[in-house]
Amino acid sequence: AESISAKVARNYPGGEFKLQDSLLSFRLPRSETADNTLDVPAEPESAAAATEELPAETAAEPVPQLPAENQPLVTFDFITDDQLLELQSMASRLQSSMLYLSNAAMSEEEVLEMVHYIRTIGDILGVYNEVCLVGDTVEALAGAIEENVVIFQERAGEFVELFSAFTRDLNFWIDALFVSGAPSLNFLDDSIVSNAHMIQGFLLQEEAENQDLDDIFDF
Repeated sequence: AESISAKVARNYPGGEFKLQDSLLSFRLPRSETADNTLDVPAEPESAAAATEELPAETAAEPVPQLPAENQPLVTFDFITDDQLLELQSMASRLQSSMLYLSNAAMSEEEVLEMVHYIRTIGDILGVYNEVCLVGDTVEALAGAIEENVVIFQERAGEFVELFSAFTRDLNFWIDALFVSGAPSLNFLDDSIVSNAHMIQGFLLQEEAENQDLDDIFDF
């Protein structure tokens, strides 16, 4: 108690303290100067020293958030091994058939070969509720190309960029979902479906324009 008394007397002249049950309380004097302003006691030396010695590293920092790319990857196994091999084979062959699109004289056989790859992928995926959206979209694309072979041949060069994105996403999606791991079951659905719909839309638009011309000449 004597050491506490000495510190109070040194740092808070005229101050009083009370120590009871390990609880220390202070009562400080309130004085006014001639201009009616309060005389604020000086900061205790011990507190000032503690403030000066506090290293900058002790400042509170925000807790880093886990980046999205570090989230766990999941591999799905609802398809059979044979189906997975077939999917990988068809997707790889479809990727290779991209060379046909750059050929100015793309044959009907080459178009139907691409249709076969696309339809097989759609047939395998379409029976599973987990990926039926992609399966149904791919199947619809195969049907649209098959019904418009001539248009697809004539406009093949215009489809290179879209078809390249479509086949690239499809190959990556199959590998991620069933082999290397994916952040979610539908992480590329939007991209695959969007590209397929755009290709299909070009075909149907051209078909509608041709039909309008036929109607005019028939009239």
